[in-house]
Amino acid sequence: MQAVVDAVGEWLVEHPAPRWVVHNRWKDAALRRRAGDYDPEEGKQLLRACLELDDVVLFTQTYCPFSKRLKRDLAANAIPFAEVAVDTRDDGNVLVAELGRVYERYSIPHAVVRGRSVGGCNDGGPHGVHRGLRQCLQDQHWIDNVILYDASPDFLARRAQLLAAHHQQELEQEQEQEQEQEQEQEQHPEGEELQPEKEQHPPPADSPTRL
Repeated sequence: MQAVVDAVGEWLVEHPAPRWVVHNRWKDAALRRRAGDYDPEEGKQLLRACLELDDVVLFTQTYCPFSKRLKRDLAANAIPFAEVAVDTRDDGNVLVAELGRVYERYSIPHAVVRGRSVGGCNDGGPHGVHRGLRQCLQDQHWIDNVILYDASPDFLARRAQLLAAHHQQELEQEQEQEQEQEQEQEQHPEGEELQPEKEQHPPPADSPTRL
């Protein structure tokens, strides 16, 4: 069952809904109402505390396929990040409302780089008018100028560790492939032709038996 859910989620990521479905005033108003009446100053402090967790902060929902995809894409690009799963927090609705108030974007997932919103999975900017983080991460120039430019030393050190781990994993995979090729060559040396086994058919039932 989980495989089916994952497959549907991947399909949704690759075939996103129209922008007007994801970002519209009725949906935004409903999300603001879910936050209820809260102290605006406390809301600001709450969001500020989350944004200070790391250079890159990703607001997610645990069940959301778009959130899962962004987490994988960030990890694949060796980009450290802090995750804030809003659906696991009592103040999650307040965070969503504050993100909407500050960045004019209520949709989750929502990635923020050192206070700058870089959008969600397939769209970014206020009301989703720009390309999303998934597309941006395919552009190394964007990564260099937005993610890495002016990054903290700690962030860059952790990224270096992730890159080293990725490189080590690639080396191990290459070694495994070479070992498999060597084993294949040992089993079937070059020049040796495999002779197909001849099929043996039993004599017909009415044929005479020779003694």
